[in-house]
Amino acid sequence: MSPRASSLLSALMVLCLAGATPALAVDTNDASEPAAGEMPPGYAEAAALVKEERFAEALPLLKQAESLQPAHADTLNLLGFTSRMTGDVVAARGYYDRALKIAPNHRGAREYRGELFVKTGDLAAARRDLAELERICGVDCEEYRELADAIAAVPAP
Repeated sequence: MSPRASSLLSALMVLCLAGATPALAVDTNDASEPAAGEMPPGYAEAAALVKEERFAEALPLLKQAESLQPAHADTLNLLGFTSRMTGDVVAARGYYDRALKIAPNHRGAREYRGELFVKTGDLAAARRDLAELERICGVDCEEYRELADAIAAVPAP
């Protein structure tokens, strides 16, 4: 796991456990998004497992959390990330798409979906997500820079 992803998950876990709004994980004011105090059971434990790169162990906890709160963008984003890390790019794409339908300004889901597009060779789609990140948070936000770096790392054809 990249140091950035590890730091993000650490911050998210601290915020979840403290009952604060996870501003690093969700950049939305959408009233349909549950507050941090409403994180589904198992979410914090799953996030800790993901931080330790224990993706196979985190997956069932995240699926249980999803079954309890199917419209929780953070859970869907972490499911997407975990699925991508275990090689299931089809499931990952579906989770990211669902997270972004619920919270279109979710920077983490936007970045991670863009990275998935880079991984699968769809640079046009990755660039669209990069443009959305620029609109949401500008070129100086971490999610924009991470996705821009991933796109720039692709060798020219």
